Amino acid sequence: MSALEGLRRKIDDIDRDLLDAVIRRLKVAEEIGRVKAREGLPLTDRERESEIRRRWRERFKAEGLDPALADLILDSLLEASKRVQRGVIDDG
Repeated sequence: MSALEGLRRKIDDIDRDLLDAVIRRLKVAEEIGRVKAREGLPLTDRERESEIRRRWRERFKAEGLDPALADLILDSLLEASKRVQRGVIDDG
């Protein structure tokens, strides 16, 4: 196996783990949507999002990565979570 093939296999393993984690996250977001619907809470909690973003950016920076990359990934995750929550809230 070439070095490239070995690295691609590592990426495939990481992708499987990421997929599992994203699915778990969205399932929890679905539960959160139910709570928000039941308690009449707004879809977006800007304070919570800011705290999550701060943690992500700090971690990326600590790992020597551009914190803007954290924003790029987190924006997609937050949007997916809101979409799942919105579906639950709208079905109410």
